[in-house]
Amino acid sequence: QALRLTQDSGLGSRIDGAYFDAFRIGLVAGAPVYINRENEIAGNATWRLYDPHGVLVRERSFREDLGIVTPRVTGDYTLVIAERNDNT
Repeated sequence: QALRLTQDSGLGSRIDGAYFDAFRIGLVAGAPVYINRENEIAGNATWRLYDPHGVLVRERSFREDLGIVTPRVTGDYTLVIAERNDNT
């Protein structure tokens, strides 16, 4: 299963100079999905995947793919891409 998130599909925002974008992804329990990046974000970006209950499933630097994720529960997962501001 392939997911393609376009630049316009997120909710890009800035808080105190830091950038974050959140995406909702409907996933099915037991159906693996590979999540990778196609573009670099300069800086210290990370991405985090949360399950429908708000539990962190995986966190990685945006310099690498999130990889294969096999959901434990069916529902809407939240993928957050965030770049922290180290200049504060």
